[in-house]
Amino acid sequence: MGISHQALSDYFSTVLQTPFRSWRIELRISEAQRLLAADPDIATGELCTRCGYNDRSNFHKHFLKVTGSSLAEYRSSAQKG
Repeated sequence: MGISHQALSDYFSTVLQTPFRSWRIELRISEAQRLLAADPDIATGELCTRCGYNDRSNFHKHFLKVTGSSLAEYRSSAQKG
């Protein structure tokens, strides 16, 4: 990208007021929500892979933290709505 790691980190901290890592997690979980809205029956492994996760445990932990509900709860509400 042509900028240093520190410059990018400073940009996220000052302009976006969030650490890069948090921004990336929220972006990935937002993509998971979009994919679940399009197909509530998408396999968990496929969902993890398409959102950039290699570890299902991390995916589940981040999903719960960002959305406030487990993946199973979110799927259930997506299928109802």
